[in-house]
Amino acid sequence: MQNRNRQTGFTLIELLITVMIVAILAAIAYPSYTNHVRNTVEAKVRGDLMDLAASQERWRSQNFKYTNSLTKLGSSLASDEKYTVTITLANSDQTYEALATPKTGSIVAGEVSFKINQDSDTCFGTGGCTIGTDDPWSKR
Repeated sequence: MQNRNRQTGFTLIELLITVMIVAILAAIAYPSYTNHVRNTVEAKVRGDLMDLAASQERWRSQNFKYTNSLTKLGSSLASDEKYTVTITLANSDQTYEALATPKTGSIVAGEVSFKINQDSDTCFGTGGCTIGTDDPWSKR
């Protein structure tokens, strides 16, 4: 019986080809993944703004005016890590607009802001928007 000293394993070329294939797949998958995450975060903040609008109506039914305090409304947006939310009151606190602006450094930084008012009118736009002028959320 002949004993051969044969080495087994992968050649450098085989390893390089495998690394190249994985890199190509990652280059294709990563942008799709981040886009999906961004869309999910945007959908969540829109839902949270709708919840805020419902909370504002409950507050108004008890206090006869709206509030600009996220804490008083019990809104999860008060501690949101990706958006800064501000509520602007007008007409003796009988109307409001809530604006969600992406925070710097978050996955949605540089993306669109979302706004809703007391009539549930909505808009979105980069750097802010104007209800009635800019597109509503349904066109996003």
